Amino acid sequence: LYEKGFITYMRTDSTNLSAEGLNGARNEILSKFGKEYLPDEARVYSSKVKNAQEAHEAIRPAGVSFVKTEKVRAEIDEDAAKLYDLIRKRTLASQMTSAKVKQISVTIKNQKSEFRANGKVILFPGYMAAYVESTDKRSGITEDQETILPNLTKDQSLECNQLNSDEHETKPPARFTEASLVKELEAQGIGRPSTFANIIDTIVYRTYVVRERGKLTPTFLGITVTQLLENHFTSLVDSQFTAKMEDELDAISRGEVEALPFMKEFYFGSDEVKGLVGMLDDEVDIGKACSVQLDYDGDPIEIRVGQYGPFVRQGEVRKSVPKDIFLGDLNVDKALEILNQEINEDRELGVDPDSNEIVLLKSGPYGPYVQLGESNKRKGLPKGTPPNDVDLEMGLKLLSLPRTLGKHPETNEDVKADYGRFGPYVTAGKGKNGTIPPNMSPITINLEEAIELIKNRNSGPQELRNLGSHTKTGESLIIKSGRYGPYITDGKFNASLPSESDPEKITLEEAVDLIDKKRAAPPRKKRRKTKKKKK
Repeated sequence: LYEKGFITYMRTDSTNLSAEGLNGARNEILSKFGKEYLPDEARVYSSKVKNAQEAHEAIRPAGVSFVKTEKVRAEIDEDAAKLYDLIRKRTLASQMTSAKVKQISVTIKNQKSEFRANGKVILFPGYMAAYVESTDKRSGITEDQETILPNLTKDQSLECNQLNSDEHETKPPARFTEASLVKELEAQGIGRPSTFANIIDTIVYRTYVVRERGKLTPTFLGITVTQLLENHFTSLVDSQFTAKMEDELDAISRGEVEALPFMKEFYFGSDEVKGLVGMLDDEVDIGKACSVQLDYDGDPIEIRVGQYGPFVRQGEVRKSVPKDIFLGDLNVDKALEILNQEINEDRELGVDPDSNEIVLLKSGPYGPYVQLGESNKRKGLPKGTPPNDVDLEMGLKLLSLPRTLGKHPETNEDVKADYGRFGPYVTAGKGKNGTIPPNMSPITINLEEAIELIKNRNSGPQELRNLGSHTKTGESLIIKSGRYGPYITDGKFNASLPSESDPEKITLEEAVDLIDKKRAAPPRKKRRKTKKKKK
């Protein structure tokens, strides 16, 4: 929009319009809505954002005369037209007269209960008219937004003809996205536009938060560090302290404040504030910072962050928290479910005849796994394998992975079979890999089968099943083997199969549903590459 000349410069926080912008907005308001919608003087707004970047005027339609939205739609596209329409309407609304609304509140009492009814009548739409396209719709603006109460007088006796109850559930505040976090930092006066990206990159790099479906989800480590700082370094993590420090550093850079006295007060403190030296002398309670108590009537349930990750503890029972569960999702019911998992923390499967070590079945952050004695030799259970079905024989076979099947005839590299992050696979050195299909296993696959899989993998995804035609589009739905497991494709869209699904049992109806969901999903944003910081 800016490059095409439809709007003014957009990198600004300013809420002020230039003389040209004010004249353009006031002229259009007068011609389109009438004199009663135009205030006597131009409206001026103060910025709500600390340290606002106000070198430029507010974002508005460019020029003295604002172009119609249809022109933007014709020259660019529908999305640009919608954005321009929002900017245009908001610019006009900001310079229009206020709406006049009459609000009425009625309190109704009986011997047991008290009810309240609120009514609203729009006497004059004012700025709200800017968001309504036509005069006909504008004349009916009050009908959609009013709640009209009957004429009532104080102490009037009423009869209850019908009483309806509606259920309303409050929702917890949404997790921060990168955009909403930046907005909050701006509102608190923390950071500057040049440092916002670095702040977010730092908390992600240190795994204080993880990016999950566009949201920034706090990890157990992030919560532990936050609790530690709040308990022992309260002033350092106080938002007002940080904002004040930013202002003082700006003043130092302008030569208005001396740097040495500022640093001395920060380090040694003053009569009002404890300095950094004093904070470091305090005894730090690491255990308190690393634990969260759940509100439960029975035996206390505690969530702790240990050396090997978070775990739930109730009395003598302790279980690792799965990697895909965050503290915000961990309520009492979920904690009890983890504590009552069928697999015990350590279950002996038997003794390995070669090493005479005990083979153990354990549960960790990534799920159940088998381990040989107290060594670091361990292997996770394949996805979908019930822990109770694992015996000594299977445990030994898993611990024997990766299996060396022989030499590849072309590269003379060892051909190996194993379970990996994305499922079972075979490999024969760099660039020679293959996905093991569901009807095979790394434990039983032979050299010839592995070589064939590698050959097929390097020639592209292999067709596993043809399910038939899509009921609406007529496209063929095919299950193929991909690098990260089996998936369904119609030639245009690819949809991964759920991890618990068997490609041999997927029906056409299930495939249609998966493809339709993939088709309706918004396009994935490309990840912004960031340079890895040195520790």
